[in-house]
Amino acid sequence: MKNKFLFLQKPLSFQAKKLPKTKNKKNIDLKNKYKNELGLPLIINFDNLDELANCCKNLFYRFSHLILKTYLYRYKLQYVLIIYTYYKLEKKIAVAASEFGDLIGKSEIKHSFYQEHGKLLIPKNAIEKVVDLT
Repeated sequence: MKNKFLFLQKPLSFQAKKLPKTKNKKNIDLKNKYKNELGLPLIINFDNLDELANCCKNLFYRFSHLILKTYLYRYKLQYVLIIYTYYKLEKKIAVAASEFGDLIGKSEIKHSFYQEHGKLLIPKNAIEKVVDLT
């Protein structure tokens, strides 16, 4: 018995062929471009300097090679630590920092808010400077 659906089958000349993989320079450049992309800043609140110092020591000894820049602000009665890191590594650092302080979230807008309304205590490399002071 012949197949009723013979007309639905593709002829051999139209079957998909596997093409050899070639390196596309454009794709490689895009991968390198986004490999080191900055993530959104992590924002952590601390009620006192002891919590801040302990957090900075922990982050410095565990993740100093992964943290790109940090800022320390004073807003009302709290200390606010802003951490910039690579976007793929934010979760590890956020978990470690939330052990000592309150993780507010990740937002460029919140960082702008603290720039405008808070008092900048330590510009750039705040974690290193706090560890040096303690």
